[in-house]
Amino acid sequence: AADELGLDRARIIELKLAGNKDEELYREQLKKFFYHRWKKGLGEIKRGIIYVSVMLILTLLSYFGKGEISTLYIILTTILATILYVQLFQFFKNKKMYFRKVDETLKECKEFNNIGFLELTENDIFFKNKFIEQKSIWKKTNFEFVDNLFIVNFENSLQSFLFEEKEIGQDNFNKLISIVKMYSNEKK
Repeated sequence: AADELGLDRARIIELKLAGNKDEELYREQLKKFFYHRWKKGLGEIKRGIIYVSVMLILTLLSYFGKGEISTLYIILTTILATILYVQLFQFFKNKKMYFRKVDETLKECKEFNNIGFLELTENDIFFKNKFIEQKSIWKKTNFEFVDNLFIVNFENSLQSFLFEEKEIGQDNFNKLISIVKMYSNEKK
């Protein structure tokens, strides 16, 4: 497979990543990543809003229709509203903490020349910069596309690596995608 791309089999590719010089691009990547990770949770929140709204309407119709409110409607509405409140609280708390961490990271990146290296071999993938060093074998690595964002995940790490063509150039971006697709699995 490496031969097809005309690359050395031992060290398929090594990319020097100049850090995120474009702060807005980096923020946009991390914003997309946050909402991507919360996609399932946001769907649950939307369903919760619909359920609470329906229950409130049924409760009000019951009250104005018969003059009495069914205890079941009150209990279900209260339970659903509580669950919705907890979900909204978790979402906004996580969002606030996440973007506070993004601001801290951007501040640290400005203080240091945050140049990173990404090395891909036939056996593994290795990422290194001033803040982290992560290595993973290919079978424990997966990838996914979110809009124009290419995300590489290491199975045994909470760390994900985000790449965009604007950031590393079209040639490097295409090589990276080809090699990662060749050796790892798409996230399901």
